[in-house]
Amino acid sequence: MSGSLLVENDGGISVDEGASLQLADHPGRFALARTAPDLLLAIRQPDVGSQQPIGRVAFSGDLDGVPFSDVVMLLAQGRRSGLFHVITGAVERTLVFAAGDLVAASSTQAGERLGEVALRLGLLERADLARLLSSPAAGRRVGQRLVERGLLDRERLEQAVQAQIALVFEAILLRPVGSFFFRDHPVPPQNGETAVAAQGLLLDGLRRLDELAHYRTRIPSPQAPVRRTGAAVDPPDEAALQIVAGLETGEATAAELAERLRLPEVEVMRTLFHLAEAGAVEVREDRAARPLADLGADPVPLRDLLRSFNRIFCEVFTEVALAGVLSSFVVEAQTVLASGSDPLFAGLAFDLDGSLPLGEILQRLPEAAQASGKGPRTVLLESLQPVLSQLIRQAEKHLDPHGSADLHARLRLLFGTSEW
Repeated sequence: MSGSLLVENDGGISVDEGASLQLADHPGRFALARTAPDLLLAIRQPDVGSQQPIGRVAFSGDLDGVPFSDVVMLLAQGRRSGLFHVITGAVERTLVFAAGDLVAASSTQAGERLGEVALRLGLLERADLARLLSSPAAGRRVGQRLVERGLLDRERLEQAVQAQIALVFEAILLRPVGSFFFRDHPVPPQNGETAVAAQGLLLDGLRRLDELAHYRTRIPSPQAPVRRTGAAVDPPDEAALQIVAGLETGEATAAELAERLRLPEVEVMRTLFHLAEAGAVEVREDRAARPLADLGADPVPLRDLLRSFNRIFCEVFTEVALAGVLSSFVVEAQTVLASGSDPLFAGLAFDLDGSLPLGEILQRLPEAAQASGKGPRTVLLESLQPVLSQLIRQAEKHLDPHGSADLHARLRLLFGTSEW
């Protein structure tokens, strides 16, 4: 149900029933961003701590609908400056653009913070970082404090910053779900050695996607629970040693291990893959697929999307039934569904009214999204759209010109009124 709200001249707000229902799906605290006069944008804030000012937002969206690679190309080719924020569940990541290049990054994920990056590069000692973080320093960045304390020189700080930029960029690219917004405003000039070409990172990242697809043959996703097998293992490096020790107390996901051990998710995935190849760990197959919410996706709009497609499928079946050829069309429709070899539809069939089993598809969707490395909404659309196109073409073979015109008229109406 679509909803609307009314903003009075004095700032008072009233909402209708539809808006109330929509807002009920998003409980929490939000900050209003400054936008164009005809737009309202509210961004979720942490439940604890002070509310951070958002500033002016130029554009925002859903990574499941607008690929991160497309956004990067827009910002890089347009030589835009500003802050690009991505929120995935409880994790917020930020990339700072200056004239289309990347000059800084930040993340609330422990293993992606600057201090942890410097530690893994061997530029810093754990005890020194712990002492630095234990002392208050309001408004001053960790990098600045590291230089002031003499723990890093400028050259080593730039090395750590560049590594952090690449790490945060890769983390966003490899997890294609979440909300994003871009605040375009001037960024202070940076040292030329710090700037990283965004398009170069993107090309490297796309190659890493192929690498991650290989890891997924053993570890389906960062949310797949992994456990020790009991087999003896000689960890080849420090990260593997930490991960093996982290699994001694029981099963855990790559995402949980990354947070607990302060390691990047992709590094944990890579290490778990090699441990699985050696027979030292295994995925709990009965729990490998996680709920959609665990992937950072809201199941409500996905259910609405599938219901919209079901209404369209039913309309096609109804028109064919009026033509008196439903029995043969049902057989053809089942063939269309099975011909694509899509795991989302394996073993499923259209009901006689033309609908697909909504619950079963939503149950399979997390695993399909994990296996493909794409967002759940993208996977659902890429699976359903070819089926719809083939189904319409098949129906047209049974309809006369009048019936075909009538079907297309009703489909246009449904497309225009459906909740996508």
